[in-house]
Amino acid sequence: MSTTNVIETDLAPFDLIGDMENDLYSIVDFAHALATLGQSINNNDGAAVSRVAFAIKDIAEKAEAKRDKAWHALNPNGRGAAQ
Repeated sequence: MSTTNVIETDLAPFDLIGDMENDLYSIVDFAHALATLGQSINNNDGAAVSRVAFAIKDIAEKAEAKRDKAWHALNPNGRGAAQ
């Protein structure tokens, strides 16, 4: 996981899309941790925290699916372009 706030803008699109993978997996992991915390709170606040966490996880997983599709489409070896 990257701990810097620097965005690698000098990367080629294919490399930039590949670089996004770990960030998106980290978001899913953070959402999972937040959901676990929310489930440990036994009131409406805990339910709200869990709901937000699951929404974040869902959005991150959808973004990862789009990233994966773009990665295959831009594959410089041409393996994914025809899929």
